[in-house]
Amino acid sequence: NLTALAHQDQGLNDDGEPLGEDDTEVREEFRKRAVPMMFDEIQKSMKDFRVNFDVWFHENSLYADKKVEAAIEELKSHGDIYDKDGATWFESTKHGDDKDRVIIKSNGEFAYFAADIAYYWDKRHRAENPADVAIYMLGADHHGYIGRMMAMCAAFGDEPGKNMQILIGQLV
Repeated sequence: NLTALAHQDQGLNDDGEPLGEDDTEVREEFRKRAVPMMFDEIQKSMKDFRVNFDVWFHENSLYADKKVEAAIEELKSHGDIYDKDGATWFESTKHGDDKDRVIIKSNGEFAYFAADIAYYWDKRHRAENPADVAIYMLGADHHGYIGRMMAMCAAFGDEPGKNMQILIGQLV
C-alpha cells in the first residue's frame, strides 16, 4: 500500500540509484510509484461496488496526448471560444449556463474545466468504444457544475439529457 511505499522508500529510484537532494525529483519518483498503486485500489473498489467501465485512463493523458487542446479547438471552430483579460473563455452562456467559463488562465495554465471538456469530447469521439451517453456521478458539492457541463455538451452539438446525464450523490 501507499504507506508501506513511503516507509520502504530509501531514497532510491527504480534503478537503485540515489535520488538527488531536489524535492521535485523525490516527489516525482514517489508519484511514479504511487499512482499505479492507487489506480489499482480504485479499480478494485469499483469492482467491489459492481461498477464496470469499458475504458480506464489517467487524466494526465488528456494533456500528454494534446486532447485538451484538440477539444478547445473543436469548440473554437463552433465559435464558442473567445479571449478576454489575457485568458481564454468558453462562451457557455450561449448554451444555457449562468456565466462564461475560463478554460485557459491568464498565466497560460489550463483551468480544471478544460480537462472536463477534453474528457467529454474523448468519451464521445474515441476510436474504440465511443460513448452514446456520458454519465457523470458528481458529489453534492459539485452541484454548480451541472450548468457548465450541460452547456459544454450542447456546444459540441450533443443533446443534454440524452448524450449527457448527471447524477448527484452524497455520502451519509
